Amino acid sequence: MEPTFLEKCIDQLNERQDCDLAFSKYRLIDAQGKELAPEARALPQDHRLTSSCPKERFEDSMIDMTGSRHIFGVFRAEALRQTPLIKSFAGSDLGLLIRMMLKAPLAEVGECLFNSRRDDHCATIQFGADKTAWNNWFDPKNADRKSYPILQFWLMNVVSIMEAPLSLEERTACFYKMWERTMQDPHASVLIGEQFMLMAQDNTDILKDKLK
Repeated sequence: MEPTFLEKCIDQLNERQDCDLAFSKYRLIDAQGKELAPEARALPQDHRLTSSCPKERFEDSMIDMTGSRHIFGVFRAEALRQTPLIKSFAGSDLGLLIRMMLKAPLAEVGECLFNSRRDDHCATIQFGADKTAWNNWFDPKNADRKSYPILQFWLMNVVSIMEAPLSLEERTACFYKMWERTMQDPHASVLIGEQFMLMAQDNTDILKDKLK
């Protein structure tokens, strides 16, 4: 990040009392620090995270599934304390960002003050679609315990939508966008179902052991 990143993000939060998270424009760079083409972004610079409409902010938060770069911004402490924070499963960082965006818009600094590096050591490139490897990288303890990251991420968003200060119309629209996003990736929807069944089976086995 640039030396003025924190200062300018804090200035934005001081000016925008309606916002709980501030971030700047950012660049994608390679291993040598060279800026990558704009089309390499998952979320374009003209995103709607600054919108006054919760549905639009929710939708654009869901687009940036492999980035979540705005999670490196400056949070208002009292707002962050009201969240479950980042948990020990892959995707919970994005889940936290989505929760924050459901509550309030992003306060964006109009300068590029943050660099996001994409190289062979980047988790996005290293693990790609390997959900198990990604989850173990996120928390190495996951390798030795049962974990259901895709289902947990999905449930985290359900709770966030239910607890956000939304109207019935806004809440319904967010649930529809969440369902639409899930259906766009048939593999993800199958994994959610599989992980739900595994979790149900595991908890059934635990209950049976306690009743013996």
